[in-house]
Amino acid sequence: MFTAAWFSLVLLMLGLVTITVSAAANHDQELRNIEALIDAGKPRLAVNYAGRYVNRNPEDPRALFLMARAEEKAGHLGKATKIYERLIREYPRLPEPFINLAAIYANAEQYEKARRLLVAALNTDSIYAKVYEGLINLHATMASQAYKNALLLDGEAVKPNPSTVNALISWSAETRPDTLIAQGEPSPPASRPKGVGVSADDAKVKPAPAITEPVKVAIRPANPINNGQLINQATPDPKPVALRSKPVRDDREELETTVKNWAEAWSRRDVGRYLSFYSARFRPTAGVSRKQWKQQRELRISAKKEIHIELSDFNTSVNGRTATVLFLQAYKSDTFRDVVRKKLVLERGAGGWKIVRETTVS
Repeated sequence: MFTAAWFSLVLLMLGLVTITVSAAANHDQELRNIEALIDAGKPRLAVNYAGRYVNRNPEDPRALFLMARAEEKAGHLGKATKIYERLIREYPRLPEPFINLAAIYANAEQYEKARRLLVAALNTDSIYAKVYEGLINLHATMASQAYKNALLLDGEAVKPNPSTVNALISWSAETRPDTLIAQGEPSPPASRPKGVGVSADDAKVKPAPAITEPVKVAIRPANPINNGQLINQATPDPKPVALRSKPVRDDREELETTVKNWAEAWSRRDVGRYLSFYSARFRPTAGVSRKQWKQQRELRISAKKEIHIELSDFNTSVNGRTATVLFLQAYKSDTFRDVVRKKLVLERGAGGWKIVRETTVS
């Protein structure tokens, strides 16, 4: 009787193990299917499948990471950002969310935020090569822009080429954190999983050096010659050439104020004032005429009972009489709400800065 009972217990335990292994295999297959949808260019479908999986397994970081990737590919950068931030808070020893969120900020030209995230990612695994690659690219971009600003040069700055990660390759049960860290702040160096060694080549990798302030170079002109005689170089130039008629900082402050006033008029449903921020040269997208666009805007704004708009994360660049303003726009009305990244191109004229182009950045 004892033997029969013991044998039944063994069978029951083997059955439980089989069920557990089978369930884990099914979960892995679901995640692979979601990843395949993303890679196949079907992010919206991937978002739906990932959402169902997360509802059943809300603490699975792999599913959350895939959902963030899908939202990002679908152009929902606000949603992707929130998921990456959650992963950073709850799983601070996973470098991949830091890297992908840094790529979002770098593409939006918010280089300092991207840099801080990559530095924080370095502390999750000191030999993670992707981190070094992204950080080196970002440092090169920041150095180029600092040099350009120091010499007041015109022209296009070097653009970053941020790379992202497609899977949580560093995730395992052993790396699950016991403590939380603040977003963007470096976490304590993680202990490596058991059984994972460091190769001799990996041990030689050192973090990229911090970017220092650019060196200002004074260019000494060659001594000109006048009829075989050297001109006295001590004589100062009586009329120094002004490189800029107006500081860039003032332009940026004026531009941000203009855009905030534009959003305020929109929030107040003051259609006349709202339309006054657009230049006569403004051309709407989607193939509609300016007259049709104006009628549509008047109808849509006046039809709302209330509108509330919040702007944040400004990034402004000025090139002569033309400027580009990137920002995050949170829109809320009595019938609709969304968060998008907007890009306004403005031109300065007699009446101040006016909008000539308005687009949503994916």
